[in-house]
Amino acid sequence: HFFEISQYQIFVMSRLPVKVLGAFLLASGVGAGAVILRDQLWTPSPLSSAPPAPTPPPTNPVVDSEKGATSQLQRMLSGELYSCIDPELVVGRARARRLVRDFNQTTEEEAVLRGKILSELFGAVGEEAWIEPPFHCDYGSNIFVGKGLQVNFGAVVLDCARVEVGDRVLLGPGVHIYTATHPVDPKVRAQGL
Repeated sequence: HFFEISQYQIFVMSRLPVKVLGAFLLASGVGAGAVILRDQLWTPSPLSSAPPAPTPPPTNPVVDSEKGATSQLQRMLSGELYSCIDPELVVGRARARRLVRDFNQTTEEEAVLRGKILSELFGAVGEEAWIEPPFHCDYGSNIFVGKGLQVNFGAVVLDCARVEVGDRVLLGPGVHIYTATHPVDPKVRAQGL
């Protein structure tokens, strides 16, 4: 897991599902925000270089009866190594790219259209959620946001695992939430995982 709050961006990286509840994240400086990961609060301070390790999610592998193995989608969602070139995952990312492109091309006067696009893109969207374009994500369907969410310009959510953002959360400009990561072992990377 990798967590960093830098002067210009906030990065939350985890292969496990991420929850951001009641947090105010700003990309304006160290100590500017609080992050809740799997119900554990971490507020950056000069004395804390890293948050506590998140509690791993319960395992619940879904077995593909034809192949006798977990699907690449389920492997991805559970934080296991997976092949990103799996056809189901490629289709999911292409769907998200189309919807994100449509969303980012809207104007200020098209608030209703923006809401419709986000409702199609995300797993769930609360009332009065607002995201300023440009916005980017991997799949969108793994993002669940509460009511009153406010997201400023330049947010990126790489949702290879479930990302839950609670009610009345404010995300400043340039906030990034990453659930994607890659193996650091070259032998594992060479396997395409």
